[in-house]
Amino acid sequence: MSPVSRKFTLIELLVVIAIIAILAGMLLPALNKARAMARKSACMNNSKSIGTAMNMYIGDYSGFYPLAAWLSDTENYHIWTSDNPKNPVTFIAPYLRHTIETSVGYVRINGGASAISTRTSPLACPDFDQKRWQNDASGVSRASYASNNYIFDPRMLGLAARYRFNFKNPYRPSRVMMSLESTGNKSDGFKSDVSQFDNFAYRHSNAANVLFFDGHVATLKQKQIPHGDPAFPGYIENSGYTYFWRGRNEKVGGITTFDVKTY
Repeated sequence: MSPVSRKFTLIELLVVIAIIAILAGMLLPALNKARAMARKSACMNNSKSIGTAMNMYIGDYSGFYPLAAWLSDTENYHIWTSDNPKNPVTFIAPYLRHTIETSVGYVRINGGASAISTRTSPLACPDFDQKRWQNDASGVSRASYASNNYIFDPRMLGLAARYRFNFKNPYRPSRVMMSLESTGNKSDGFKSDVSQFDNFAYRHSNAANVLFFDGHVATLKQKQIPHGDPAFPGYIENSGYTYFWRGRNEKVGGITTFDVKTY
């Protein structure tokens, strides 16, 4: 006689489904955390690549760093690439084999409800918030990284427009920010007194990857980045004169700024 086949009862089937659901619930947070860590690591590698390209550039130009500024109404130069068709590839883009189509660190937005990029830079942050810019016209690009305006913008230094700043030996290369994650609101760079919410991006568990002039990348919380927005942690009066932004502390309006030692 053949053995009698036995079917699962409804109770047994529900128990198995419940066990699978419990296991999935336990594993999913760990998987999500692992994916977030992978995206953070990819972003850190992006910043390191930008730092390497920058050092290659200054090696070829006698220690001079590129600009992050408009030279005139007809010549728009940027660190990552150029907006001027006459200068389709400028500064560090060639060292990364980038063109104006890919644009270092930029995300090309597809306007509309989907807000999915149609073209992404090889160095765009994988956690970039595209939906924030879903009302952009299709084809608009947003930068996921921005530079330190105090160093790269000659207007901030009170210099002539075509002057390229020689910062080969900065005061504190391991503590002066070269590049910081951007929300996309700024394409070139920013200062310490710009709005935290509008410009600085804390995409990785409320922290941002920061590239320093010595080439190392650190993940810093908002309170660890000195800025001039009193509505957010990290506010410091005259924050633009700290090591993080200028490589030195200075006396401004009779107030001596101080070294930030939280990172």
